Order: sequence, then structure tokens, then C-alpha cells
Amino acid sequence: MVVDVAAEATEGHAASALTAAGAALTRMRDAALVAGVDRADIAGTGTQLWPEVDRAGRPSGYRAVLGLSVRLRDLDRAGHLVADLVAAGGDQARLQGTRFEHADPAALQHAARDSAFADARAKAEQLASLAGRALGAVVEVAEARDGGLPVPMRMAALAESVPVEAGTQAVSASVVVRWELV
Repeated sequence: MVVDVAAEATEGHAASALTAAGAALTRMRDAALVAGVDRADIAGTGTQLWPEVDRAGRPSGYRAVLGLSVRLRDLDRAGHLVADLVAAGGDQARLQGTRFEHADPAALQHAARDSAFADARAKAEQLASLAGRALGAVVEVAEARDGGLPVPMRMAALAESVPVEAGTQAVSASVVVRWELV
């Protein structure tokens, strides 16, 4: 599971806003490291800074938002870690979203292609047989990319733990194969 978090701070000066957001994000990163997340599974995702204005349109300070992406490999502990990340960031913490990713998408895609090709061959053999013919050499192979389907995920209000349901993800491949008929 990948958790996208951010730290947001509004201060009177740009540098102060960046410093405050940076301190909160550092606490969130440190919470991930203490929980055993590998440093390679933590990455900054962006920095934003813009001026704030009051209702009269007068400058009132600056808002800074710093993002962090944390890959969690232990789903049994993921709910607690999400809550810990947010708690470490305090009121400046923002949970921007969570998503599931396959640990080895290339192997799954390879298996999906194998299955799609075998399915195409079986259908073509059936159709050729119905026509009183046999399949000859492959004339053309094309693949249409079809990524995995998003997984709905239920997030409850943060408490000691956030419910995490991994569900299932689909990996598919679509191939078009043309054979000669003999």
C-alpha cells in the first residue's frame, strides 16, 4: 500500500511556512522509519508555496505544503502506521490518499499476456475448426494495454488505527492475434 501524506503550514513569512511544514513532514518521515519502513520506500512528492490573502484581498501570510509518499509492505500493520504518520504530523498533517500497488507488476502482466494469448489461440482454433480449417502461421500480434482496476478502499476517521482492506486487483492483457488458415 502506498500512503500519500503532506504537511501544511500557514505562517506570516514564506520561510517560516516552509520551516513549519518541513518540521511536521520530518516527524512524519521519522515515524515511518521508526515503524520499520525502509528509507527507499519513502519519497518526497512535492513542495508548494503560495501567498494567502484575507477577505479584503490583503496579503496575510504564506501557505506551504510538502508531500511525502510512503510504501507500506506489511498490510497487517498498515492501518496503525497511517494513524501514526498523521499523529506525528499533528494538526499540520494531511492524508492525501492511499492506493494499492502490486509488489511485482511485471510478473503479473507477463502471466496475463500468457493467458490472453492462450485464450486467443483456443478461440481461433475453435473458429477455424468450425470453418473446416486449421490454424497456420501467426501473421500478426498486437497488444492493447489495460491496467489494473482501482480498488475501492474504506477509510474511517483516524483513531488508533485506520481500517485497511487490501481487496483484490485485476491485471489484464488484451491481445489480437491473426493466423493464417490452412
